[in-house]
Amino acid sequence: MEGLKNPKITDLYNYGVLARLEGVSEDMEGNINVIIRGYHRIIIEKSSRIDPYMKVNIIHAPEDAVDAKSTELKAILGMLKDNIIEKYSVLNKPLPPPYLDRIIQEKNIVFITNLAIQIVSVTVKKKQELLVMNSIKERAYQAVLCQQSELEILRVKVQVHEKTRSELDRHNKEYFFAKNR
Repeated sequence: MEGLKNPKITDLYNYGVLARLEGVSEDMEGNINVIIRGYHRIIIEKSSRIDPYMKVNIIHAPEDAVDAKSTELKAILGMLKDNIIEKYSVLNKPLPPPYLDRIIQEKNIVFITNLAIQIVSVTVKKKQELLVMNSIKERAYQAVLCQQSELEILRVKVQVHEKTRSELDRHNKEYFFAKNR
């Protein structure tokens, strides 16, 4: 579906997110930053084509009840938060204090799970698989697995980068000293 200029109804996923565009900005490097706030998981119930736009009727996707006192869910919530924070630490991109505080203080597992899924680097297909899960416990658990896989890859990338940088620095020093003899 990515890259379609004129998608058909059949190109849409049945599950999605009801969201609102909250802002668009351009950074100093020319990158466009878009802030979108997701409100609910939704299911497309009925669709029709009305040129030039598609029109769909939606319903809220069912969400299994959450046991806020569950020790397992509290542990998963903590892992999701820790992994979000660690991702930015490994990338050496500190989270802005208000954002970091929000993550630390947040007790809503649905919010944190959906945030984790939003920022984890997985395929659209995988994100769609997570989106259709009605069990927040299963969705959160799967999000943790995705996060941990991503963190493992990021850590290896950092190690390779540091090793190649050290080698390059050593070669540059040798070249500099050999040239200045």
